[in-house]
Amino acid sequence: MPTTTEEEDDSQTKLDGRVEGVPKWTSEGLLDHIMEFIVSNNQAFRLIEKKSFRGILKYQRPSTKESDIPKRTKLQEEIIYKSKVVEMRLKEHFKDIEGEISITFDSWTSGLLMSSSSF
Repeated sequence: MPTTTEEEDDSQTKLDGRVEGVPKWTSEGLLDHIMEFIVSNNQAFRLIEKKSFRGILKYQRPSTKESDIPKRTKLQEEIIYKSKVVEMRLKEHFKDIEGEISITFDSWTSGLLMSSSSF
């Protein structure tokens, strides 16, 4: 027989005791997730323009329009911007260290016109 507290608490909770919902979908959030995927898996920037990749995104959220999915150029601009932000933070963090530190970011297009990046 359930106790009074068990009867009163009928919400489902996570193991840590918090109830969590699904985050609201935004085009900025989609861009962030795509950037994370592209960079962490060393994928070509052009992957974002492949019909099959865009199809996966539309399948996961049927209301997604073509205009909701960023183009390769937007992805590239955002990755370069974020890399500059990280570089500035690293410079600030290491400013008092004696000696020199090199930071490299590389983005290129192969002979097969496949865009890539390296950190």
